[in-house]
Amino acid sequence: MKERTGKNYEAWGVKVENFPIDSPVEKQLSFLINYAVLAPSTHNSQPWVFQIRNNKIRIKKNSKRALKIADGQENLMYISLGCALENLLIASDYFGFKHEINYFLSDLNDVTVCEVVFNKKSGISNYNKHFIFSIPQRHTNRGKYDNKIPKQGFLEEIKNFFNEDVGIEIISDVETKEKITEIMLLAREDTFSDKEFRNELAGHQRNNLTKSFTGMPGFTMGFPSILSFLTPTVVRKINVMKIIKNKDRELLNKHTPLFLIIKLKEVNKKNCLLAGRFFERIALMAESRGLHTAFQEIPLHIDKLQEILGTKHFPKIFFRMGYALKKMGHSPRIPAKKTII
Repeated sequence: MKERTGKNYEAWGVKVENFPIDSPVEKQLSFLINYAVLAPSTHNSQPWVFQIRNNKIRIKKNSKRALKIADGQENLMYISLGCALENLLIASDYFGFKHEINYFLSDLNDVTVCEVVFNKKSGISNYNKHFIFSIPQRHTNRGKYDNKIPKQGFLEEIKNFFNEDVGIEIISDVETKEKITEIMLLAREDTFSDKEFRNELAGHQRNNLTKSFTGMPGFTMGFPSILSFLTPTVVRKINVMKIIKNKDRELLNKHTPLFLIIKLKEVNKKNCLLAGRFFERIALMAESRGLHTAFQEIPLHIDKLQEILGTKHFPKIFFRMGYALKKMGHSPRIPAKKTII
């Protein structure tokens, strides 16, 4: 697919060679945020703002972009903010910074997710396979994947990121995948039965010619331009999950070699933030190997998934992974400079 052009897609054109190497640290940190804003977020809501003070960046949640129906507890917001944090740290590593993270500083409005303190440790990396190069390439791909399983060494590398508080399940056997598929389809159908949820979702769907800097253009879901103009209306009026259930079942069972589920010992702000960090790291690792991912939260029927997986942890993030047969393209992004306060 040809990449989209327009001001709302320009953020994806960030290049490492434009780093202001001879500028004050505040300007250098401002440049790092160009990578942070390329993180994925639910409905592409981009619920973040950044504050730079000397050698520190504070990541704050932007409550104006909260999803009141889909994310009443703000778990998805913290997952999205975790993705942005991981991009920020990867970019800072490439440009020679070491960092220290202070999570959830107390402030008057309780909006500061973390403060990252940066100090120079070395010069710019010359490693051409650094994950910074995967950040502008990564995109959510909801299409069909080849059935080839990634190498076992890669899957073992993924497991090394996790701990007793935030763990992962990697599922490739057909029988377990089929059981999980039925639960995911049921959860999606039940979620879409809520008219308020559908109205909120439709408000974040965009046509393929959109000039919006947020939301999900139809092409990111494989919709042609004409259909992309109709999608919000259709989603508002009917539970489309009932209609596309069999198509989704085929996509999950026949065109997805791997299911991955990130699970939390306890569902809290920090664990959701860490889950977002880990997910984004995996997505970038996958991108560097020619693999793609597609993410969704697990909002319902948690107990049924726990039973299948044999875990007391709470499954929180479900995502597919595989070699995509077709590129879907990037979604729009708010430029970094407009997210700095």
